[in-house]
Amino acid sequence: MLCTDCKEQPATVHLTQIVNGQKTELHLCLRCANRRGIQLWVLPFPPPSLKPVQSIPLPEAENLICSVCHYQWKEFINTGFLGCASCYTSFSNMLAKVISQNFGNVRHQGKIPARGAGPLKIRREVLSLKKELEKAVMEENFEKAVELRDKIRALEKEIT
Repeated sequence: MLCTDCKEQPATVHLTQIVNGQKTELHLCLRCANRRGIQLWVLPFPPPSLKPVQSIPLPEAENLICSVCHYQWKEFINTGFLGCASCYTSFSNMLAKVISQNFGNVRHQGKIPARGAGPLKIRREVLSLKKELEKAVMEENFEKAVELRDKIRALEKEIT
């Protein structure tokens, strides 16, 4: 396929845009894409470290389709790209599972500044200790649970 702008070079950049249900496609060579100011990043996706979604049966996940652009979940698994902004809503449950399995948390926590973040650091530590406490109770390690409970109470007093 030749570039739609210069009609000389092979098209290596393929853009698809969906606006109000109207789909437009653009096929450009690298030079014409640069001329239009289109920035390109070549990222390997999915990253080699991504784990497959194991908790949902494959046939159920295979049939997921975006209600707006009709993009299929299995295309995301193969390419790592979504079709439109509505795909985030259509695939929200599956995306949350992939993110949590690969990155540990769906919610971005960010970094804590070195100075002036005392209460925030304490709150994060309390959350971490509460998770440990739950785990200790589940494992019936009550001595550790009591120790963790006391640490949590002491930290919560510091905040107030």
